Amino acid sequence: MKNTEHAQSYDKQLFEMSEMAFSRKLAKQELEEYKGPIHYISHHEVLRPESKSTPVHIVFNSSAVFRGHRLNDYRMKGPDLLNDLFGVVLRFREKEVAFTGDISKIYHRIPIPEADQHGDFNPTSTGFQTQFITGVNQLKQLVSFKTHDTGTLDWFFTNRPKLFTLSQLPKVGSSDHYTILAKPVSTPLITHATEKTVVRDMRDSAWRALG
Repeated sequence: MKNTEHAQSYDKQLFEMSEMAFSRKLAKQELEEYKGPIHYISHHEVLRPESKSTPVHIVFNSSAVFRGHRLNDYRMKGPDLLNDLFGVVLRFREKEVAFTGDISKIYHRIPIPEADQHGDFNPTSTGFQTQFITGVNQLKQLVSFKTHDTGTLDWFFTNRPKLFTLSQLPKVGSSDHYTILAKPVSTPLITHATEKTVVRDMRDSAWRALG
């Protein structure tokens, strides 16, 4: 960084992440013995001069492109779980007194198992058996082919197995895993439609009978 103050602030935050156990430096033995996949996420500064506590904010960029690929393109996007702002404002005005709070470094405070720290969640890295997950959650593992040269190392769980068909595609980039293509099966929403006709008696005597 050209700005010395920004560089010092950046370095201080990285040191704090290590001090608070949000990150750690891998030992030489770990680097030599670990044989699984390795994933990198770039980070950069975002300047917020209006903030007195963190004018330099570190952002981990999962949208960074490397050899035409970006991590976010391979992650399934979930639903928006944020509360509707209009509803928040209404609830805020319901009572006479309202409290607000903020959790500092909330994303760094979420603990991640060691197996997931390497970015690989599969039977080999986690030690989980497929039956353990399918039995507890009543899900079905649909991957029945090799996803790695050594075997099936990837999962695709669902409670609607008839709605998907899976197939194996070539490896992408420098990945050592084959690509899994999951296609939704187009099925009609109504399989057996029946027609029902209802005839109502609209005579005056019928209406009087109803009171």
